[in-house]
Amino acid sequence: MRFAKRLAKAAAPEVELRTVETADALTGVLAPRGWTGARVEAWLDWSETITPIAGETETGRAALLNGG
Repeated sequence: MRFAKRLAKAAAPEVELRTVETADALTGVLAPRGWTGARVEAWLDWSETITPIAGETETGRAALLNGG
């Protein structure tokens, strides 16, 4: 007996380049199109709290924004 697939592959979210003003600079990030500016800023704040994995050369926001 064959079973039909119940879960379809989820499509990647549509992203757009957003410019966010931080205390010291303007930062360009790719963010999902439907996110508000406040949500993007909250995600950036959260990314600062990430601790690096042993051996990583980039930390926090830089690693996340560069796909790491």
